[in-house]
Amino acid sequence: DADREQIENENKVLRIFQETPDREEDLNRIPFLKRKDIPGEIIKIPFEKRISTEVPFYIHDFFTNGICYLDLVFDVSGLTEEENRMLPLFCRALSGLGLPGIPYDEVSRDIAMKMGGIGAGLESGTTLLTEEPLRFVYIRVKMLERQIEEAVGLLEKLMGFRFRQTERPYL
Repeated sequence: DADREQIENENKVLRIFQETPDREEDLNRIPFLKRKDIPGEIIKIPFEKRISTEVPFYIHDFFTNGICYLDLVFDVSGLTEEENRMLPLFCRALSGLGLPGIPYDEVSRDIAMKMGGIGAGLESGTTLLTEEPLRFVYIRVKMLERQIEEAVGLLEKLMGFRFRQTERPYL
């Protein structure tokens, strides 16, 4: 009963605090951006476009403290309705399955050690050129500069898995 009463009293104090309007002097202490704080010109990130085996890619060469970021984007607007329904599963499975002959726990450890993280998701949107929505799967990987080859090699293996495997390999 004493604990319950204490919790009720703490909730009352919290409710009063949340419902009380901010005082003018408190508002002056909260930092706000003013128009003059925002740069007038757009900051352009330099990039270089290259083509490898007919696939264009872009390199942004600037200091990231030895961490490299790789974003892969795949246009999936040409997939069938059934294939589109499989895309969320693909995004989850990319980093959540083992590989042939390699159990999930080892693959997960390799992802953590060689990549530092991998994410996959779905995006869609339109452009000024078309009203038809464009759909993409993106895969984002971060890695240390000294581990690029290992990380990209692991990513190639992960992207080559087959959905025909119905069980998650544990051991």
